[in-house]
Amino acid sequence: MNCANHPAEAAVAQCTECGKGLCVQCVQNRQKPVCAACREKLRSQTVGSIVFHLLVYVGLFILGYKWNFMEGNGFPDGRFASGYTLMAVVSGWQFLNSVVGWRLVQGDLTAWAIYYVLKLLLSVIVGFFTAPFTILWNLIKLIPFMMRR
Repeated sequence: MNCANHPAEAAVAQCTECGKGLCVQCVQNRQKPVCAACREKLRSQTVGSIVFHLLVYVGLFILGYKWNFMEGNGFPDGRFASGYTLMAVVSGWQFLNSVVGWRLVQGDLTAWAIYYVLKLLLSVIVGFFTAPFTILWNLIKLIPFMMRR
């Protein structure tokens, strides 16, 4: 098998995404061997995921700010607290998925319901503390992709 990017070179590895052959030059300095087409596809998926999460943060903050469900709960600025709380749920969920990585893979409907209710409650608590850092981390991850253009 020859390299998909350099047809004159012999393949020493396969792309982990599509199985195409890759030469020594293509796999050098890579954490995992990926061909150019798959690398671009993974790059666009990563950018899409980051932008999606940032848009969800903004959308939920605006929704919470408009909804103002924390008005009268002893908060001096209920609108800001409402927006931050909704945004914190997604931040906590994203943080838990990236740090813990636990996923329920099997179980009956009751097990799934308990898992997701507990994860949602934990996301609210964790997200309250991690929201600014999670949003900043998403922005930092986006910078290298923006610099390549």
